[in-house]
Amino acid sequence: MNWTARRTVGLIALGCMTVSCSESSNPIGTASPDSNVAGQVVDPASVHGTKWVDENGNGTRDDGEPGLPGVTIYVDLNDNGVLDEGEPNTVSMADDAATEVDEAGMYWLEDLESGMLTIREIVPDGFVQTFPADPGSHVLDVAPNQRVEGIDFGNQRIEPASIHGTKWSDANGNGSRDPDEPGLPGVIIYLDLNDNGALDDGEPTTLTMEDDPATDFDEGGRYWFRELRPETYVVREVVPDGFMQTFPTNGGEHRVTVDFGDTVEEVDFGNQQIEPASIHGAKWSDSNGDGLRQDEEPGLPGVTIYADLNENGEFDEDEPHTVTMEDDPATDFDESGLYWLEGLRPGARVIREVVPDGFVQTFPADPGAHMVELASGEVLEGLDFGNQETAAVHGTKWLDLNGDGARDDDEPGIPGVVIYMDVNENAELDEDEPRTRTMRDDPATERDETGRYWLRGLLPGTLLIREVVPDGFVQTFPADPGFY
Repeated sequence: MNWTARRTVGLIALGCMTVSCSESSNPIGTASPDSNVAGQVVDPASVHGTKWVDENGNGTRDDGEPGLPGVTIYVDLNDNGVLDEGEPNTVSMADDAATEVDEAGMYWLEDLESGMLTIREIVPDGFVQTFPADPGSHVLDVAPNQRVEGIDFGNQRIEPASIHGTKWSDANGNGSRDPDEPGLPGVIIYLDLNDNGALDDGEPTTLTMEDDPATDFDEGGRYWFRELRPETYVVREVVPDGFMQTFPTNGGEHRVTVDFGDTVEEVDFGNQQIEPASIHGAKWSDSNGDGLRQDEEPGLPGVTIYADLNENGEFDEDEPHTVTMEDDPATDFDESGLYWLEGLRPGARVIREVVPDGFVQTFPADPGAHMVELASGEVLEGLDFGNQETAAVHGTKWLDLNGDGARDDDEPGIPGVVIYMDVNENAELDEDEPRTRTMRDDPATERDETGRYWLRGLLPGTLLIREVVPDGFVQTFPADPGFY
């Protein structure tokens, strides 16, 4: 709606109320630009009030609390909490020294349509709204030609909060700053607004300071966050390359709650310069599977040893790794199976191997990995891995046409039959027991593979091998007890 046009309608309507209007100029029941469709005069409403400085923040205007000029007051037609284009608005007044009345903070919203209106302010920088309280707006049911007074807004001037601290070099890594430990300049400290543990675009940052030789105070490593509104902030650092964080220890963050005017000090960060750690050990063939290396048990070269950084039990390409060594015949020492895993960051590490095909791991036992805590520059020896070579069982399942328990030349193999190792000796196939199926013939080969099977990856020892007898058959070989 054109608000200038509305003002014209209002002026004409008021004129007809004070001066006689002839029926011919505006007959009842006849629409005109200055009336509604029923011939009834439309009079715009208005809202008046004051915007004041609520010095004590109590939500009530006390004596001596001045009006606040220059603040936008508006009708939030779509109730979205934002002043949009086309929404009626005004600015609170400055005092006119030529009058006896103090107009500071007063405002008028005029030429308003009647109905439900939501009146809001744009809270100025450096203030917080104290009146009206939640939801921070006035909701009015305004009648035509109604003048609504006293729709006021109170704002308290706020003194911003600040957070201060120091980033220091924790040489001994004890998490406490000792007198000889200097500040670290040039390190990013940030407010992690979304608490995701990473510095994102738009999050407030600062750099720790260099020392100013012109002062008698060492500013090295100091930082400031100023102009903060009351809130709980998560303060983090971007740990520099070549360092590890030693303070704070609770997830590497400070959670700081500030109110108006608060200055929170000693929100500090400690970092220790790190030297890479290394792990040494051997990978050996555990022939008897006892988890102990005997003198005659050789090392196994060519096996990948790695630091499982994400602890998913699998070797990922970006994880630190090495391969166990071949023997160097030029030396008088057998290097077979030895490994060095170097360049590791200090901290908790999980060291695993990629078990080679045809082997099972015998050392370390469950969980099959070494859990270590590495200090800066530490060399940790003796993290060994033992593997036992697995066994395999091959055979054929055939159709014993004459039932004599011996395979004759004309008796074919039977494909698709389950052969399994009966680990618990209960004569039933259980979910975790090794199994395979007998093969179909591959016409691309010269040999008839029908009925052949392989059970691989079995631990050496006494094995109980059974079949799941197909429906409609009886087992003729092996004879009682019907297994190997």
